[in-house]
Amino acid sequence: MVLRKSHVLFSLILSLFLVQGIMMTNSQPIVNSGNLILSEDNHQIAASPSIWSSGILGRANESDPFTVWANVTDDDEDLVNVTVHVNGPNATLHEIMTFNGTYYERDMNPLPNPGTFDIYVSAIDTQNNTRIGRHISVTILEDIPDPVDPIITLPIVVISSIALGAVVFIIALQYEKRQQMGNQSI
Repeated sequence: MVLRKSHVLFSLILSLFLVQGIMMTNSQPIVNSGNLILSEDNHQIAASPSIWSSGILGRANESDPFTVWANVTDDDEDLVNVTVHVNGPNATLHEIMTFNGTYYERDMNPLPNPGTFDIYVSAIDTQNNTRIGRHISVTILEDIPDPVDPIITLPIVVISSIALGAVVFIIALQYEKRQQMGNQSI
């Protein structure tokens, strides 16, 4: 029984020293609270930009020009830039977006070739705090021309050409008959 009490007492004293040592070494712990990094006394150390939403307007998947937009805020108002990134087969683009009074936007040229493209927005502030938005995947399919089957198209072309020739021939005969009737009456 004495051994158990001494063991409990020793564990209690050891844990007290360990807790005291931790409290002494971490005099100002940092807590990450959402976008803000706060010190123990709740002073703001840094605020990352926030990308609340982003998207694409237009038909990017059909090789048309499109617009990328993003709703970006920065609590400490030191936002440097908002950039749209496009990565895909044989293409890498990084374009600075402009603020239109409501959100950031950038008009983009059509995606250059078939394949899957990854499009995302990043925001950076003066303290190099960076936020990356959601990734949007856009796939451009390769244009495959419709095959021409000569077994199907050859008879159609030949028959329609013969029919058109016959109609032209009949009209020419009618025209010639009228010309001859007109010459006889004079």
